[in-house]
Amino acid sequence: MRSFRFTLLTIIGLLIMSAALPGVAAEDEPAPAETAEDAETLIQPGYEPAVVVEPAGGDDFEPAWTTKFLVPTGLLIAAIAMLSTVVMYFVRVVRTRYKVVE
Repeated sequence: MRSFRFTLLTIIGLLIMSAALPGVAAEDEPAPAETAEDAETLIQPGYEPAVVVEPAGGDDFEPAWTTKFLVPTGLLIAAIAMLSTVVMYFVRVVRTRYKVVE
């Protein structure tokens, strides 16, 4: 029964961790946009563009609130559950394993 609980807790922890992976991957910074200096080097000498386009300003990407709050909370709850399982194992099982013989 105890191994079943530990296995179940491990599976649930792995599921929570795998659910957090897309959120971690989504927080990568976007690739830098081409700057005006790079665009000028592509233009052949003596030619001017018809319209000069300024590079777009960097949009600040703010992750969704679920990524910011629910994922870390779920990971924290899973860590606390695993830690408490280990502590309860040592309190209940290891303490009663050996008895003092008088």
